[in-house]
Amino acid sequence: MSTQLWNIDPKGDAITAAALVKGDRRLMQYFPNCGLNPDPTLESIGLPHDMDAVSAEESYKPFMEKMSQIDSKEMQRLASDIHCQAGTICWTTEEYQQSEHGKANARIGLYEIHAHQNSNQKAGWWPDIPQTSALRPLAGLKVVDLTRIIAGPTITRGLAELGASVMRVTAPHLSDYSSLHVDFNWGKWNSYLDFREKGDCERMRALILEADVVVTGYRPWVLDKFGFGQEGILELCKGRDRGIVYVRENCYGWGGPWAYRSGWQQISDACCGVSMEFGRAMGNDEPVTPVFPNSDFCTGVAGIVGTIGALLRRAKDGGSYTVDASPCNRLNTGNSANL
Repeated sequence: MSTQLWNIDPKGDAITAAALVKGDRRLMQYFPNCGLNPDPTLESIGLPHDMDAVSAEESYKPFMEKMSQIDSKEMQRLASDIHCQAGTICWTTEEYQQSEHGKANARIGLYEIHAHQNSNQKAGWWPDIPQTSALRPLAGLKVVDLTRIIAGPTITRGLAELGASVMRVTAPHLSDYSSLHVDFNWGKWNSYLDFREKGDCERMRALILEADVVVTGYRPWVLDKFGFGQEGILELCKGRDRGIVYVRENCYGWGGPWAYRSGWQQISDACCGVSMEFGRAMGNDEPVTPVFPNSDFCTGVAGIVGTIGALLRRAKDGGSYTVDASPCNRLNTGNSANL
């Protein structure tokens, strides 16, 4: 059975394979991660969408052959700039810290909170409900959840565990990992809204106007074209009497030249030097990307803490707030502190 929500297919696991590390002739390593739709990644290295293979080992060969012919920096350009796919050169910790992007994010902590002052939006809490208690302190808080996979859903699951009412919004044409839902989707309501449809965008705006928190985890700025990026949501809520907390999670952080790139936990690990250190710990002088989503879960916890911090500031000072969370910044913080 496929782990993709939209495709219950006995052969589905074959098209979700995404982790492959290669070395090019300059002895650099590149880690691609094609996400839930492998077609753009296949196109970027000149492979057909459908290939026959009798075993997993056999399926690796075309990738190894094609990628051995492509320089790592060129592969980065093809993935990030042309096909908008997740992938990164596997840097050491020192290389990442000395990069322009690493320097731009060096002073950023586990999360950032940005205030947006608005005299219309007075200090205060969300409405109390009978279920509000010491065990469920966020009961009555309404959250709109625009996330997938692990890091973003970990944020909204944590808010639900504290009592918040979380409405997860997805669409029939967007794939997700159904095997993760038993962990990350419990305690939430679910809805389908297709932002390509005008009526569904109006329904989304109505949900946001009723909410206290919006959490997003899509590729940077991809929601802006529908009016659901940071500026669009702040503008939508500017006339109401309470502020909105807009939480955005992405791979690389929101500053520096790589902020626009897409990515997952494995990409952040490979980018920030974790993969290289993991490989060295195993006795290899090459990167080995951990299969466990440690940085995803840590980013989720950071996002939960940041959201609560923003709610406290809204209660004290009024206005609206943006919370930024990122696995690269989480790892960068740890590396900078030599943890």
